[in-house]
Amino acid sequence: MARTVDQEHVFELQDAALSALAAGRHDAARATFAEATRLSCEVLPPADPVRLALAGAHAGAWFEHWDNPDQALDIARTAYEDAVFAIDDAPEQQYREAVRELSQLRDQMTFWAFRITS
Repeated sequence: MARTVDQEHVFELQDAALSALAAGRHDAARATFAEATRLSCEVLPPADPVRLALAGAHAGAWFEHWDNPDQALDIARTAYEDAVFAIDDAPEQQYREAVRELSQLRDQMTFWAFRITS
């Protein structure tokens, strides 16, 4: 499925945040993730697959790189819960992708919760 202009902009910001993270520029990565998240919440519906993928990447950065599992779980849980309430409004193609992204978010949250408690 082709991305909209808004989806593409959010995706590009996510890619820039991941690149900054990989280069060890953690402050730039945090700022870019925050900007991408702000934009995605403004222009994309909660069940949009690009918005959900961004939430997964952003949460993953907090868990894996910035050692803040509470922040990671909060980001993932908020995105998950918002999308679950809105998923019935998603177009069919986006619905399938959103379900896939929701499954990944749920798996991430389960894994992180297990790692926190073990």
